[in-house]
Amino acid sequence: MATRIERIRRLGLAVHRRGGFQYVSSRLSGVILPRHADAMPASWADRVIAKERRVNSRPWHEQTSDQGPPRSRFSIAGLNDDPTDWKLAATEAAINIEHAARRTGLHAADLLFDEAHRTASFARADRADLRHDTRAFETARNEDRKRLARDTGLDVLHRQRILELLQEERQKTEVWYAPIDFGRGIVAGGDWSTETGTGRWDYLNGPLVAPYVRGKRVLELGTNNGVGGLMMLKAGASHVSAIEYEVWFADTARLAQRIFSWADLHNYQLDVKQGDMRAILPAELPEFDVVSAYCSLYYLSEDEMAQIVQKAASLAGTLILQSNDFKHNGRDTLRRKQASTEYTRALALNNGFRTVDVHQPQGYPRALLIAKR
Repeated sequence: MATRIERIRRLGLAVHRRGGFQYVSSRLSGVILPRHADAMPASWADRVIAKERRVNSRPWHEQTSDQGPPRSRFSIAGLNDDPTDWKLAATEAAINIEHAARRTGLHAADLLFDEAHRTASFARADRADLRHDTRAFETARNEDRKRLARDTGLDVLHRQRILELLQEERQKTEVWYAPIDFGRGIVAGGDWSTETGTGRWDYLNGPLVAPYVRGKRVLELGTNNGVGGLMMLKAGASHVSAIEYEVWFADTARLAQRIFSWADLHNYQLDVKQGDMRAILPAELPEFDVVSAYCSLYYLSEDEMAQIVQKAASLAGTLILQSNDFKHNGRDTLRRKQASTEYTRALALNNGFRTVDVHQPQGYPRALLIAKR
């Protein structure tokens, strides 16, 4: 009987070793596996296998997206300050739509802009059928993007440019906090871990959060480099409005949105605002379905944490929080108390939510809490 690793390899997925873990990467997703692959929980490997078969069996037109560049829900409350060039965002969105339909041969002369709606489209595209030749398609779409970058003067992403930009971002900071596997051989970040980045999503958050965000509008408080919001979008969220205090992290989150959209040929609707999450307190925001804060609330004061949760209860029926029981390495500090699972659970129950489900594997410090109003 074939082992799960053998079954995964038969699907053409790559198995890597990274930081003591075996890591299975696919075109759409990845899963962190324990050191002894055949002893891993069956659901982890089987989830990758089932997802890959399900996605690859769908017709190409069902795998595509006709969404344009990310729309802002912050602008309704006058909070949006996204510096992204709209023509660049619209052009990359239009490219993704054409390439998702396996249409290549895109030229700047065929690019049409709609300034009123801030969108773009191509008047025509060569109808070469490359869906059965992955290598030829990848080469053709990369050449399309390089040609459009050259002919439009816009910084359109292509594989070489992505690697350059990630290297530039890496040089701006000593530590890339949350490692990201973008797929298609593009990885950013340092040591792989189940506590940060896509490793945390694959190990714990993903299976638990996905059912709550699929098809939903999400407000994410403290997005860091965008990995949490983007994983929710990959899990099916319709739109994520994300707030990040640090300028560098906000810029990196916007870049991560572009790279994931390039990798998956899907225009992920991540709208990033650089600013303080406390700005939502007086703002009249539209309703959301879900509010999330992954290991971010405990940097505020106790009163501010309570106010944020009360605001979340007024905006959405579901609040997803993540605690950190190892904060400050066990030292008796206020930050450690505020980061604890016990404190986080009480915070939700005392400020507008009726029930809280706590999910915490034995020995894992970052419990996931799902609160319902």
